[in-house]
Amino acid sequence: MLKSLFYFILFYFILFYTFAFSILNFHSKPKIQMKQTFNFLLMLVMVATVLSCKKTEPTPELTPAQKIVGKYKMTVNTATINGVVTNRLAGRPTCELDNITEFTTDGKYIDSEGATSCTPARNTETLFYTVSVDGKTLTLTDVGRTGSSIYAIVELTDTLLKQSITYNYIDRAGVATVEKQDFTFTKI
Repeated sequence: MLKSLFYFILFYFILFYTFAFSILNFHSKPKIQMKQTFNFLLMLVMVATVLSCKKTEPTPELTPAQKIVGKYKMTVNTATINGVVTNRLAGRPTCELDNITEFTTDGKYIDSEGATSCTPARNTETLFYTVSVDGKTLTLTDVGRTGSSIYAIVELTDTLLKQSITYNYIDRAGVATVEKQDFTFTKI
């Protein structure tokens, strides 16, 4: 409202200025009248330009919890076991490669089959997730089980989620094992 009033007063002042000098110089040379008319038109164009400019509000930055929402397809899955890196996607059946992982706005993590179903068909898995405020950890919780899986979020953009998890365990041969799994999900 105040901005509109300012522009109205400015516009009125320009009109008054131009009109007043036109009357004072009514009998002046045509060159001077032409210059005043040009100045008036120039000022009118400037005011119209300023009035037509619209400020765009910056879009607020999404929180990590808002940014993660969407459907994803796993594009990378590697496992590093005691320093040896293996590609976990290379050994998966084709029907698992198009599975869809979804993070919903109400905190559900849904892992379901994609267009190609496995035989027998796999059940859709629904867990609950939380993302830390700083966007560094993703916690998946299954209500029917105790405990949660906590993943480190390596990168989270509008189109990509990279996460990793590290397990320390003793394998069947009794060897202490450190396994780190890295996952990259691409938003679809």
